[in-house]
Amino acid sequence: MPSLSPLNAATSELDAVNVLLAAIGEQPVTDIVSSTSADVQLAVDIIKRVSVAVQAEGWRFNTEFGYELVPAGTTAWVGSDGSTATLNVWKIPASLLSFCLTQNSQQLLLDMMPKRSIGYLETALTVMVFWDRKLNREGLDSSRYTKLYIDPVWLLPFADMPTSAQQYIVQRAGRMFAQRVVGSTEVAGFSAQEEALALRILKRQESIDDDLNIIENSDTLRIWNGRRVNTLFALDGRSSPAKV
Repeated sequence: MPSLSPLNAATSELDAVNVLLAAIGEQPVTDIVSSTSADVQLAVDIIKRVSVAVQAEGWRFNTEFGYELVPAGTTAWVGSDGSTATLNVWKIPASLLSFCLTQNSQQLLLDMMPKRSIGYLETALTVMVFWDRKLNREGLDSSRYTKLYIDPVWLLPFADMPTSAQQYIVQRAGRMFAQRVVGSTEVAGFSAQEEALALRILKRQESIDDDLNIIENSDTLRIWNGRRVNTLFALDGRSSPAKV
């Protein structure tokens, strides 16, 4: 007797692509890298786009707090008034979708954003770095800041996401794929109701361990990017946030 498995329980990007292909009556594939099928490539592209869009919202499974970054190097800086400084430069991690600066006592006055460097080079190429918006330079004074702490939202590989997130992405991508290929989402079995149910399950599972109250409710947690509000100013309660 065949074993039962959850519907659309995709555990890899290949599995997800085959779910979309099966919904329009096409045979599954064993390789999505070298495939020349237009439908396969369309399914891969849509799943990737939807995965990025969903993960960019920031969920418990892809959000961290107090993630420690070490400088990639240093660069010399000369101000318009002739003052000089050596700046520590931090590169933007490749899988970073968005971030907030960790709110600890050392970083309260910082204002950083992603920007392409103008002086720091790697193999003769500029790179994306954390830019100091207040002083308009590509790093922080190395005598004061030896580390940088952020609350990142990461882009995870499809296989590394929880099943509830995979299922929601498959449902959302499936509706887009079916509309493009056969002109109907209902014929392919991807309905708005199924997508809404998958989203509801994802939201419920993401908050299973939350013990919310009148202060720490879902609206408050969203304002503070999911961080627990322990003080009036929602500062990071750890004296030394560290990389996990």
